[in-house]
Amino acid sequence: MGMDLDDIRELAEDFATELRRKNRSPKTIDGYLTRIRYFADFLQAKELPTEAPEITRDHIGAYIEDLLTRPNQRTGEPLSPEYARGQYRSLQQFFKYLTTEEIIEVNPFDKMSPPAVPEQKVPVPSMDAVKALLAECDGVEFVDRRDNAIIRLFADTGMRCGELAPLEVDSLDFNENTVLVIGKGGRPRTCPFGDKTRTALRRYLRVRAKHSGAKNDPTGIRANSAGDRYRTTMDPMLWRGHR
Repeated sequence: MGMDLDDIRELAEDFATELRRKNRSPKTIDGYLTRIRYFADFLQAKELPTEAPEITRDHIGAYIEDLLTRPNQRTGEPLSPEYARGQYRSLQQFFKYLTTEEIIEVNPFDKMSPPAVPEQKVPVPSMDAVKALLAECDGVEFVDRRDNAIIRLFADTGMRCGELAPLEVDSLDFNENTVLVIGKGGRPRTCPFGDKTRTALRRYLRVRAKHSGAKNDPTGIRANSAGDRYRTTMDPMLWRGHR
């Protein structure tokens, strides 16, 4: 039995090739492929067509409706609107690609709107919680100095963990008290930090310079984590170090 070249599971691989040509990250590409596969599984389970030209707006709407009412397999609670919206956006980009390639004549996403997501207040740790966390690493050892600098940099800049992890020493500008961060899509931005964070970073860098691992690593000192207490994997750059 030959392959169906119009099946969205086959076309997803062509879409992935296009994303690689655009230099999208492997994680981003895997996310698209996973969401397309979920959609194909839904269509197949409902005995609906999986060939791209036969997929309609109603099929997509039924899938989004199903997501909004489907229980989470782990918690039993309904899947979040954010999850459904993410699925919608990924499929929207996929069908835009299919339209551009003239695989489909009409984009079923035309005049469709993504599911509404209620605005949620982002929880912010209290000052007492931050002070208690800083007190846990109020020592003079390498790990204490590093973790203190990390916590203060997070608090001052609000950067993501994935942005802080790969920072290099050259990203820091102590003349301006700023750090250069590479955000999503490779977009750089400059984040200012305060004097207490500056002091914490300088203290850390002095300890780091004396670290035995620094001699073998011009960009940093190798590390498995930003302190075991965080359970956060760090890439080996500014924050490298051995316990």
